[in-house]
Amino acid sequence: MSEFTYDGIDPVVLYDMFYEMGTQLGGHIIAMARTSNNEAERTYWYHRLRAVDDERDSIDWRDADAQILAIERWKQERDDLVAILEAARQDARQPLAV
Repeated sequence: MSEFTYDGIDPVVLYDMFYEMGTQLGGHIIAMARTSNNEAERTYWYHRLRAVDDERDSIDWRDADAQILAIERWKQERDDLVAILEAARQDARQPLAV
């Protein structure tokens, strides 16, 4: 299987991919906030969500390089959060020790 490249992608499609990746990451950040154990953690995640939104808003729709960099960073962060959330789900399914 060949590695994905952004070469030749229409600018409108790239912007849609960029915006969608921010939305996906935002959803996982909200999930982290909802599973937080205390107010400080929730506050951290809501600030992180605002930072992603602010970054997304700051990147010009014509700046393909910045969009690609954000997509790749956000994709990695999303994947990291997916792993954390999945591990938490697995732990929650373990029977309680008696």
